[in-house]
Amino acid sequence: MLGMFCNWFTPEKTIAIATCVYAFVTIVMFFAIRSQANAAHLQADKIGDQLNEMKITGERTKEMIGVMRDTAKKELRAYVTIIVGDAVFQEREKNIKFQGIPAILNSGRTPAYKVSYKIRGDILPVPLPEDFEFSPFRKGTPGQNILGPQQTLKLMQGGLIDNFMPDQDVDGIKNVSIGKGLYVWGVVSYEDIFGDPHETEFCQNLLWLWDGKIFGIYTPGHNKAS
Repeated sequence: MLGMFCNWFTPEKTIAIATCVYAFVTIVMFFAIRSQANAAHLQADKIGDQLNEMKITGERTKEMIGVMRDTAKKELRAYVTIIVGDAVFQEREKNIKFQGIPAILNSGRTPAYKVSYKIRGDILPVPLPEDFEFSPFRKGTPGQNILGPQQTLKLMQGGLIDNFMPDQDVDGIKNVSIGKGLYVWGVVSYEDIFGDPHETEFCQNLLWLWDGKIFGIYTPGHNKAS
């Protein structure tokens, strides 16, 4: 029996069987490797998707941080506006000319730094022509003032007109009944707490009410702020 078994396993048959076994093992290993490769590919795709999601999330987070920063700056920065302050009418015997004295108000929540301004006053037509050109400013003030939150500052320099007006026109200028009135205009420059520069341009027509109080009209098209 053993002899018959040994006689059956000839070298040729042994090689053929070994070849079949090798081929079978190779096929099994191929499918195993391909399965592992597919799993690795799926894992790589999953990691890639996660990285893309992380990138998108990072970009969105960056955008949100930028929006929050801009919102915080807008909420916390100084806002300098020009309000109607005071005015002086002409009294020639006292050597007093018409003068507009506006005031600036920091309506923001933090101080305004390096506050400077240029203003000028004059007797001009009421209303102003659409193509009216204002006279150049005189020398402005140095920008070293600090204006705290909710603080005001009267602009005492620069709003004085150049010349005396005819005495008979004084009352008509005060109540603009002669088609002329006192104007004061200018620009205020400052920096906020974040170091960003800003400007506020203004133009007011000032008149006196019957009780002596000052009333101001913001001239359309000549008031803007940054």
